[in-house]
Amino acid sequence: MPPGTGSADLQKHRVLVVDALLKGRVVPFLGAGVNLCDRPSGTVWNASEERYLPKGWELAEYLAERFHYPSRRARRLNRSRHPGNRCTDPRWRP
Repeated sequence: MPPGTGSADLQKHRVLVVDALLKGRVVPFLGAGVNLCDRPSGTVWNASEERYLPKGWELAEYLAERFHYPSRRARRLNRSRHPGNRCTDPRWRP
């Protein structure tokens, strides 16, 4: 074990971090995949279950379907057929 990583040092660090969190002096920064930490690999998210949180793309697809947002293919076709829509129709703005 490298120097400074023993259990006593680790415990001291944990105490400092927890104390700082409780006093509001530290803000934890969690990455995009933090919601997947307990989700088994290969598990598919289901909106009707509250067991696991969705991946970003799963949530995006769910919301697009739920609110009848045009499919990616439909958006691409519409942009190629009617290039003026990108300027006048806010639904097609990037």
